[in-house]
Amino acid sequence: MPKTQLSAEALLHEILAVQQNQLIVSLALAGLTKHQIREIVGVDMNRVTKTLKFFKKTPREKNV
Repeated sequence: MPKTQLSAEALLHEILAVQQNQLIVSLALAGLTKHQIREIVGVDMNRVTKTLKFFKKTPREKNV
């Protein structure tokens, strides 16, 4: 399958989407809620939910 050349604008859009996904995952791992993540990243709630769909939340450690 031959590779197709993306325009500069399309390439930048793809890079932005990947960075937003990475930020969403990082913020979720840090313990922020979906609403907080949506406000920080600046995307709609559906995008946040779709990105986090496959990640299980780890239990937080209890303060000793």
